[in-house]
Amino acid sequence: MKMKKYLAPSMKDGLELMRKELGDDAIILSTRTVKSSEGDIVEIVATNEEPSAYSLPERLESQGGVPEKEETAPTRKRNSSPKRNELKKRELQQVTQSTDVGDTVNLVQLRREIAEMRSTLDGLRDAIRYRHSATLGKLYNDLYKKLRNAELSEDESLRYIGLLAARGPFPSIEEALRTLRMLVTEHLRVIPPLEPKSHCTTALFVGTTGSGKTITIAKLAAVCKLLFKANVLIISSDTYKVGGTDQLQTFASIAGIPFEVAYNSQELRQIVKQEKSKRDIILIDTVGRSQRDKKMLLELSAYREAALPDITYLVQSATVNEHTFLDVMDKFSILSPDALILTKIDEAVSLGALIGILRKQTLPLAYFTTGQSIPDDIEPADVERIGTHIIPEL
Repeated sequence: MKMKKYLAPSMKDGLELMRKELGDDAIILSTRTVKSSEGDIVEIVATNEEPSAYSLPERLESQGGVPEKEETAPTRKRNSSPKRNELKKRELQQVTQSTDVGDTVNLVQLRREIAEMRSTLDGLRDAIRYRHSATLGKLYNDLYKKLRNAELSEDESLRYIGLLAARGPFPSIEEALRTLRMLVTEHLRVIPPLEPKSHCTTALFVGTTGSGKTITIAKLAAVCKLLFKANVLIISSDTYKVGGTDQLQTFASIAGIPFEVAYNSQELRQIVKQEKSKRDIILIDTVGRSQRDKKMLLELSAYREAALPDITYLVQSATVNEHTFLDVMDKFSILSPDALILTKIDEAVSLGALIGILRKQTLPLAYFTTGQSIPDDIEPADVERIGTHIIPEL
């Protein structure tokens, strides 16, 4: 019997060496992984002759271990027999088990390396994002990270920390946090909420598709009727999309609030003229369009001129990114909005990026909404509350 040992870096390489020398009919007697100076290697012991009647696997089983000395027996011609088929099955099981163990070890090692890489990348990300944190004390470092996590730019974050440090030291973290919120929001302006006056107040609502105009009007109509007992009229000019007026009309019917539809700017002018002497507050919904649709923005201008509103609200979602928000503010400026209603505050991850925009645009805040419930999830804009949204508790 020709028996030989093969050492290789992997099971695949070892099998190739074995088959190259002993042929495809070679029988694997044992496999194992051994340590070497170059790392783990695979050891394969194989033969190209039929084992003796009392074969090595059988002796291992009967003796409960590796025999101290191999017994010899005359070889016989290789043929297809139940004994040989059984040995082939054992050989296949050994290779499969060895390969599975090797794959499992490699998978565990790969996962460990991926985890280490992820940890390294997280460290690099934090080092870049909070690159100035090492130069700050613990209190200012914590507040600096709060500002960066709120999506304020690096320059803005450092500027606010500098202004805060100039007002220190602080007796407590809470006092420092309150001061920082005041610094971040001190440029914001708010206007009083809608309420009945000696004459009718007409309010026009404009904004992009999905900004939350329609449900905001429903909330304000309910608040004005329930809280102020006002005589409210809702007018919808959103006749461009299928079902554009249905939602408001259904709400108005349930709430017992008068409702009108204007199919063009001339009809809107006529309805406002007829109803103004009868109502305390008129709320006008308009079609939501992309800020990049110049034609529709010009058409909205015609509706605004026809309605001659006392106040025009730009309704904008707090969930959009900084660039989109700035673009909306810029494009809708053609309609000369008087105030901003910030919707979906509850869905926004942070409001910090909007602070810089509102500093540049100087459009005052009127309301913000925090959910879908009517009329509960709407409140007059409050600078302190916005400061809490931007910089949560430590």
